[in-house]
Amino acid sequence: MDKAINSTARPDACPKGWISEGYEPGLVSVIVPTYNRASLIAETLESVRAQTYRPVEIVVVDDGSTDDTALVVQEFAARTKGDLEVRYLHQENQGPSAARNRGLLESRGEFIQFLDSDDLLHPDKLSAQVGVMRQEADVQFVFSGWKILPKGGLRTPRWWRKDFNPDRQNLLDLLFGADNHQILPLWTANGIYRRSLCQRLGPWDTEQKGAMDDFLYNIRMFTLPASYRYVPAIHAWARQHSGGQITDQFAEPDYLANTYAGYEKMRRHLEDAGLFGRRRQWLLCRAYYQLARPALIAGATRLGMKLLDEAISIAPPSAARLKLLTTRLLYRTLGTACANRLFDVKMQLAGAMRRALGSVGPLRHIIQGPPDELDDSGV
Repeated sequence: MDKAINSTARPDACPKGWISEGYEPGLVSVIVPTYNRASLIAETLESVRAQTYRPVEIVVVDDGSTDDTALVVQEFAARTKGDLEVRYLHQENQGPSAARNRGLLESRGEFIQFLDSDDLLHPDKLSAQVGVMRQEADVQFVFSGWKILPKGGLRTPRWWRKDFNPDRQNLLDLLFGADNHQILPLWTANGIYRRSLCQRLGPWDTEQKGAMDDFLYNIRMFTLPASYRYVPAIHAWARQHSGGQITDQFAEPDYLANTYAGYEKMRRHLEDAGLFGRRRQWLLCRAYYQLARPALIAGATRLGMKLLDEAISIAPPSAARLKLLTTRLLYRTLGTACANRLFDVKMQLAGAMRRALGSVGPLRHIIQGPPDELDDSGV
């Protein structure tokens, strides 16, 4: 792929005109990167077909699939001919970000919707979000709530309550993990972009192989004067399945190292924009600690200790910094295996205490948090 679209640079340094400035007015380009999703992609594409909004084009970028993904997409395109334009593109395996960049290059829409091939859209998503953009010409990004759709159909936490008023500071804090009890506000599929914003943001970072790629894409938005709006409704679902997902890699050293690299890039973006203050310093410190523990448990001692060192280096003087220093000392003194056993005992005791307190009625809401007020009714 052309080096010009493998950018990890700041948005103001991205190649001008890297995607066509021309577009078809009103058209939504749904860009679907996929890899070996023959068993899932049909339902994903059907969720696009079910949209109450038109016109829509679907650009499927097959990132080197070896299963029947191509056949499934071609059969869907034949069934929907005359209603949707479906284009299927194939490339050698380069990762989801490279596939999204290819889709952007091939797209013709005024509006851009990214949709991973194992996710689903609410039928009113595009009409609701494009409607906001049509009412407010200066708005460049609109996003809604989303939820995880687990195997078995169990209810799961959603993002987020109707009374939440998102602003840039809140969203930045949440991207750095400000609330451990909620899922992230900005995710690949729950927003829609004006084409002009995608031009300014530049290409997706192809160095991030499935970890932090959407974080890095959206964090750039906050270093630009870009106007956005939030629609308080569930408009997208992330399906849990057995077909191989990023969540399957959370404890793998390569994934943890890639996540660490992503956080470092986010940090540089915000430092350059003057948006990396004391609160985000603390949040990043905590994020590094939360990456260090699974790295040490997985036996990636060098990575784990590096993450602990990094957390300590950005933590202001405090009791929490003393705790980090103590943790590092324990690992260096006792060794990884012994320190891990010690922390396991500590976590078991803490879990037992939480369960005991949680069983006491008046205290349960303090531990579990308030109920989610956002229903699943859509718009």
